[in-house]
Amino acid sequence: MRILFVAPPLPKANTTAQPLGFGYLASVLRQEGFSDVGILDACSLRMSLDQTAQYIKEYEPDVLGLTTMTVTVKNVLRLAAAARAQSPRIRIAVGGVHATVCPEEVIADPNVDVVVRNEGEHSFLDVVRRWDSGSSLEGLPGTSIKVDGQIVHHEQGPRILNLDDLPFPARDLMPMDIYKAGLSFPPHIRKRTMLYSARGCPHDCAFCSTAAVWGGHRCVMRSASSVLDEIEEVVDRFGVLGFEFADELTTLRKDRLTEFCNGIHERHLERIRWVCSSTVKRMDYDTAKMMKDAGCSMVLIGVESGSPEILKTLNKRITVDEIVNAFEVTRRAGLRRCACFMIGAPGETPETVQQSIDLARRIQPDRVSLNIVTPYPGTAFYERYVDKSAELDWDEAFSSDPDKPEEATIFYNISGLPDEEIQHLWAKFRRAVELSPRNLLNIRMNINRLTNARNLQHLWHNLTGALRILLDRD
Repeated sequence: MRILFVAPPLPKANTTAQPLGFGYLASVLRQEGFSDVGILDACSLRMSLDQTAQYIKEYEPDVLGLTTMTVTVKNVLRLAAAARAQSPRIRIAVGGVHATVCPEEVIADPNVDVVVRNEGEHSFLDVVRRWDSGSSLEGLPGTSIKVDGQIVHHEQGPRILNLDDLPFPARDLMPMDIYKAGLSFPPHIRKRTMLYSARGCPHDCAFCSTAAVWGGHRCVMRSASSVLDEIEEVVDRFGVLGFEFADELTTLRKDRLTEFCNGIHERHLERIRWVCSSTVKRMDYDTAKMMKDAGCSMVLIGVESGSPEILKTLNKRITVDEIVNAFEVTRRAGLRRCACFMIGAPGETPETVQQSIDLARRIQPDRVSLNIVTPYPGTAFYERYVDKSAELDWDEAFSSDPDKPEEATIFYNISGLPDEEIQHLWAKFRRAVELSPRNLLNIRMNINRLTNARNLQHLWHNLTGALRILLDRD
């Protein structure tokens, strides 16, 4: 049985995020004897939809696996239709975030044979086994199918509680040379790979779909030794020295983090650099210093807002004082910090955005990530504020357009402010924080921007977009 996994192109922006979930699925399939497996990262390769469809046609898979984020669901269904037209007997399975939180929408498409929800390693293996033996998918946990024209959602299967049992992702099936390190790494680290050390998050932020994706608020963690084994394999096999943890909260357990940091020294892995996410509640001086000494080049911290009222609306369960303290101790430890902000939450006002600007200036992060609140399916905001009868064009939902870096993408405004005001406040924040003299004169970040630009056109768009934001003060 010939199996092909495809990460579809994004409708507007491009990313090199690596379809690590497919890497796990491919490894499990190989381990169980299904050796004819391929992965096409059409997104990172910046392939068009037509090029991706042509690749599928020439590959001639018996089974096509597609992954979908909300912003790619339309492209996924377009590829499914193209694949079905090319080969009527092909079997098509869809998984990923959007298929998990909106299975009814995806399985209703006539070209989709099965939706695999939540974790897919065990359930997708069972799907392939049944297709290989000619059996029906009826009764298979963790899947949604059609039976006699009726949609059937089977019960959710059990979560994988021992992640150490899973084989490492099949990175040999991915174009490892194209995954640039990005702005969170020092300039000498040119390539990076994504890495999962845990799945899930115990928190319930109103803008996040993590609990819906993983099937609950439990965080399941790999052992530090397993993560270190995977890092050693990547370094030895691919020569990659940059590692970006895709976990929601890598720092959740200090004992595991300590064992991981100590293991880097014990295994002589001091050349590597790694990036992870944390909450302010997990950042103290000793932790930050330990991470810095073990090669952490940046920690991404979810600040979101400088307004206590907006923090409550977002259900962040943190205070401004805790944010200030976390950035102070990480600064003293020499650990570089990225502050993640968002604007456009319900109840946002010019005054609350100014509070965020004031906080950003106060904590002086090394990098800033600014997003517009978007109520994606699977989040509390989606359930509370989105008109479910509305026809939403999710192609337009991506948070940025690479051809218009001077504009924010406002897809579904739940703030109560006009779109024009949100756009104005977004530009004001960027002028005051991201495009401040301190950041514009940061030599290290400027080198990273040059080395990580996709091409000269991309670099030119970013430069001219920044200039327009700086000059437009209306």
